[in-house]
Amino acid sequence: MALVVEDGVVKWSADPLVTAEQADAYAEARGWSDWAALAPTRKSAAILDGSTYVRVSFVPPESIT
Repeated sequence: MALVVEDGVVKWSADPLVTAEQADAYAEARGWSDWAALAPTRKSAAILDGSTYVRVSFVPPESIT
């Protein structure tokens, strides 16, 4: 096991933050029929767009004044 030194820098992968299966389960639990009707490619694009938004919008708690 490697030691990870915490330097305060948030490092994100370019991958989606959730899988299509996780998003499907989330939407199904809330009765979102519009999500269920989307094609798999549209779902993947929406998940990636949402993941990108979260990465761009994230502000670490210590930097909030």
